[in-house]
Amino acid sequence: MKKNVAVLYTRPEKDSSQLAKAFEAADFDVLAIHDSESLYRIVNRQQIDAIVIENKLNSFLTGLETLSRLDQALVRPVTVLLGTLSEKEKASAKEGKVDYLFGWEASPNEIADACFRSCRWEANRGLFIPESARHLVRDADFLQPLPQLAVKIAKYFNDESATISDVASDISKDALATAEIFRKLNCSSAGLPNKVHRLQDAVSLLGIKQTVVIVLRFCIHRCQTNLLERLDADLISWFGVRSTMIASTASVFAQRCQDICPDMVYLLGLFQDIGMLALAHEYDSYFKIIQRYRTVPQVRLEMLEAEDYEITHADVTAAIMQQWQLPASFIRLILHHHNAESDSVDLSEMEHGVIRAMQIGEALANMQDYPSLCRFQRFEQLLRSLPNYDKINVKSCLGEAIAKASESADLYKTPIPDAKQWRSFVIGIGDQLAGRAPSRGFVEEAEIPTESPSPNTDSLPRLIVVDENPAIATHVRAALSEFAIDVEHWMTPKSCEELSSNICGIVCEAHFSNGSGISFIQRVRDYGLETPIIMMSQDRNRMTILKSIQAGINEFLTKPFSSSELIEKLQRQGILGESLATPQP
Repeated sequence: MKKNVAVLYTRPEKDSSQLAKAFEAADFDVLAIHDSESLYRIVNRQQIDAIVIENKLNSFLTGLETLSRLDQALVRPVTVLLGTLSEKEKASAKEGKVDYLFGWEASPNEIADACFRSCRWEANRGLFIPESARHLVRDADFLQPLPQLAVKIAKYFNDESATISDVASDISKDALATAEIFRKLNCSSAGLPNKVHRLQDAVSLLGIKQTVVIVLRFCIHRCQTNLLERLDADLISWFGVRSTMIASTASVFAQRCQDICPDMVYLLGLFQDIGMLALAHEYDSYFKIIQRYRTVPQVRLEMLEAEDYEITHADVTAAIMQQWQLPASFIRLILHHHNAESDSVDLSEMEHGVIRAMQIGEALANMQDYPSLCRFQRFEQLLRSLPNYDKINVKSCLGEAIAKASESADLYKTPIPDAKQWRSFVIGIGDQLAGRAPSRGFVEEAEIPTESPSPNTDSLPRLIVVDENPAIATHVRAALSEFAIDVEHWMTPKSCEELSSNICGIVCEAHFSNGSGISFIQRVRDYGLETPIIMMSQDRNRMTILKSIQAGINEFLTKPFSSSELIEKLQRQGILGESLATPQP
């Protein structure tokens, strides 16, 4: 388990060695600094879980003013202010949500223990939101603040001590939220024999968690509506259906397959993609990225975002949630839902389960946008990672998700998924999972013929084809069948050490479900391999081609390609020179 990280920022003349030892004893990694430049450099490069800062500094800013600036930049670890403060400064610290005020006479162990408890309770670990994402959100003029009711009521979700009367009392102060609760509970689908008129009765019937979800869903919808106002109508419709389907699918698979609270997962599913809307407002080019993702099945949206902007919509969503002061335990799940498998991310078993459900919802939405073999394989891989995959009825889960999405869309007047189209799509998924050719609603890819055993090719020059789709390797083999060359297929980029000495060339896809062909080419060149490399992709975006060239490719081949196009590229690079053009006996 990774350690928490604490920054101790004091004047050089102050001895903070005992404080550092206390934090190290409390299992913190400690960074002791004496200037603001070091502080800003650290918080913009790595996660920080606690900051202990002296109020009187050798700087034109006090410690209190420095913490205020960090808060405005959406950097919000556990904070401790050290020193003697005036009553006015104490009031400012309380207003600025400084967690602890200690004098220098306080025990170092007491300070360290307070930070340790807060870090554990607030689940702050891992909340390293990239600087550019935080600045985008901080400076955005298109983001409305989340209603104060939503900020307050979100804290009830994981608060076991919360009472029905507390929740009802807070909601009653917002007439629109109160009306929303009654509208949800008194609609015909709720099936109650009599209408409910008392708010406390409504909360009692719904339960605290379901009530929190309804209020937050209502508040999120208001904020989304504002973000969607200036966007293209097609994007609005696409986002509305996508968001609802991700949330509904994730909640169903969380409950039925992992016994995880569906209300929390539904809420996270709704938050999951809000960062897309902010990126669409910030960058005109984002519409082209969406279009590339929707038309090139091998690409993953977050990878396109990272290539062009060095941040993803998950980073931006996390920054938005941070600005909205939502629970850190929610934010970290959103922040890591694309990289939960990374060794650098420390998640509990329950958190992995929540993210797995979110990923299944996202994979289904991605596949519906372009139902290709590679996107199906990603979806199936996630399904098979479920602890009881062999006992679940995938079709039944997807049917329930469609019904839940339709009900939610109708209730909140958002774009409604086409039930007929989705049912057809689900049938296609069922056929594919059963190993049958998809009967409907699923785009078939090139058929992969059965190959006879190949002769011994150890002495032949090898051409490496790196592509998730086996049909591409089959196509390349067929095109080069008359040449004395062995085609070796890799489904994903591997280690450079696996490139043998008789490699004559590499043909590589630009985008992969779990990686980047461009990054692989860069590693190959850094490794010192000078073999000719041909990048191939359906993605003809100028930036993709430019980055491929910068990585070190020799040619770019646009999919789909003919045998003659491939041979021409290979011959131009000397891969199919005269010495290799002799037909095999």
